[in-house]
Amino acid sequence: MSASVPSALPPSSGYPEAALTPFPDRLGPVMVKELRQGLRAHRFVIPFLSIHALCVFAVLLEYGLILWSKSSAPDGTSFEINLNGFVGDALFYGVVWIIVAGVMPLSGLALLQSELNKGNVELLLMSDLSRWQIVRGKWLVQCLLGAVVLVSLVPYFLARYFMGQVELTVDLFQFATIALWTCAAHALVIGVSGYRNLIGRLAALAVAAGSFQVSYATTVGGFYFSYAGSGAFGGGYSLVGILLAAAFGVAATALYVCLGLQLGRARLRIFENPLEPPASGLIMVLLFIVPLLIGLTAVATGGMGSIVTVIVMTFVVLAIDPGPGKKKQAIPYAQP
Repeated sequence: MSASVPSALPPSSGYPEAALTPFPDRLGPVMVKELRQGLRAHRFVIPFLSIHALCVFAVLLEYGLILWSKSSAPDGTSFEINLNGFVGDALFYGVVWIIVAGVMPLSGLALLQSELNKGNVELLLMSDLSRWQIVRGKWLVQCLLGAVVLVSLVPYFLARYFMGQVELTVDLFQFATIALWTCAAHALVIGVSGYRNLIGRLAALAVAAGSFQVSYATTVGGFYFSYAGSGAFGGGYSLVGILLAAAFGVAATALYVCLGLQLGRARLRIFENPLEPPASGLIMVLLFIVPLLIGLTAVATGGMGSIVTVIVMTFVVLAIDPGPGKKKQAIPYAQP
């Protein structure tokens, strides 16, 4: 009689497989699939290696500028000493902005096309998955990959801090802004990736990106310069003022994350219910209207009231195309 193979190996069995554990079920199948593929994909590996190479160059160049300025002006009054901090910030954060908030989101312009062209979306919708779970899983993975890149840049941030070129609160606000813009960019790219024509995708992305930039600048800038800049929270660069400005940024980002994911859901609705037209046209109209509404509210209230419009519009966007909800199995069965 043949020996039975145990279904689960104990951690102390000595087998390498004993240390491997599956992903928890709460992560969702779409997120697990995209995470496994994304960590090995060139659209993550190449930007990850590129940003580290460029950040090393930027930090070394900044350090060279510091040494040169100190040797040319040992009394610390030279214009070059003030200039090298600006150049260092422009180089370092320019690299981070371009790759993390630009190149990495743009590499996902075909994320939904991989499901639509191969016919996988019909199989996903026939299973126990909703359109929200499909687009949300893809978005969470892209944000997680961006977070991995940002966390890996902490050593460069610490190096610049010990070189004396970092204003802690301002740089933390800069990192938070990059993270928020990256989350919104990934959602908007996933939304426009449902269009089959590449020209249409790029045109829709240009509209969505412009709308987000105007809305974010109006929401955060209107608050920051009207209240924090006037000294109401201890000055323009106080920690409380920066945290409140970041809260306004989170609200504006959440609105556009919902808009982007709703646009992706609308493109998937063609396969879920072909008889009803998708809501993608309505969402594109909202991308034009939302900045106008936020701007009018900011002007009328001196900047603070824009947050009310952002929150109201978020609930309005979430109410679009509710869908049938999560499918349930008619007859439950035991897994083999």
